[in-house]
Amino acid sequence: MSEIRSEIVTSPRGPIHYLSTGPTDGPLLIFIHGWPESALIWKRQIQHFGSLGYWCVSPDMAGYGKSRAPKGNWADYALEEISKDNLALLSHLGRDQAVWIGHDWGAGAVSAFVSHHPETCQAMCLMSVPYRSIDRGFDAIVQSVDRQRYPEAQYPYGQWAYQFHYMQRGEKEVELFDRNRNGLKFLSLSFKPAGPESLARPSLSSNETGWLGEQDLPDIPKDTGFLDEDVYDSIVEGFEKNGWFGPIAWYMNNERNVEYGATNLPNEGELKQPVLYLDGKWDAVCGRAVSTELFEEPMRRLCKDLTYVEIEAGHFLAQEKPVEVNGSIEAWLKEKKIVPRA
Repeated sequence: MSEIRSEIVTSPRGPIHYLSTGPTDGPLLIFIHGWPESALIWKRQIQHFGSLGYWCVSPDMAGYGKSRAPKGNWADYALEEISKDNLALLSHLGRDQAVWIGHDWGAGAVSAFVSHHPETCQAMCLMSVPYRSIDRGFDAIVQSVDRQRYPEAQYPYGQWAYQFHYMQRGEKEVELFDRNRNGLKFLSLSFKPAGPESLARPSLSSNETGWLGEQDLPDIPKDTGFLDEDVYDSIVEGFEKNGWFGPIAWYMNNERNVEYGATNLPNEGELKQPVLYLDGKWDAVCGRAVSTELFEEPMRRLCKDLTYVEIEAGHFLAQEKPVEVNGSIEAWLKEKKIVPRA
């Protein structure tokens, strides 16, 4: 396995910590994690591709791990600010372009960044969240809810109710997650394999009282699920250091993100670069099984070289099914001739 190196970018914006594997002269793959994770969540990907000769970089995003984690101002975590971090990281690495790979909020951050800075993108891989979805705003996402599954009268926000809950109760949710290690208990409930049963009932995310039901959780034994213990521990370490203000702040910039997503887009966001989309078949929040075509429509319209792959997994597909995910990305990179020099 390729050795994992730990490095820090120092900049006026604050530190950006990242993990790096593989030769620094190989094709650059930058992995952007989502909520609630850390740079090491991509361990099985960066070790795999690093051993193949790719230069793999996985940063702690703002609010996580050893990267900048300011408190007190939600706007520090708007997608426009995250894009500035991505530019700073790419500049530090001494490259003009990379293959950008993102999952969950990381996919939203990659989408917003690449749509504004397509010159930095050799190719793009998104997991779970399609291109141009989060940066079009909460109302646009809610329009894609499958109303056969989530009747509007009973579930006005469908499986996205948890996001509305954060937007209404941001500070109280930070307190709730911080209190009594509540957020860390939540991690033990999150990283579990998914199957057809995940779609047989309404998702917990459709609960308008949020993931934790606005109450403390009982004591829950540590359960790393499908994560390696060092990966799980890295996530816990980050939250014990920073708390939950930063991660929850990512949900608190809807209007700013919509404005950013609609402003100064080269070629109106259209991409000619190769794009790979990996969808979790059993994803009860972001999967196509619980959404209409409106969720993927901007991606299918704007990405002119789109490859779609379905993985039999839940939302955290890269960790639940690393062999399948790595194989899909590797085959796509080879097809697009993005490979290390022999």
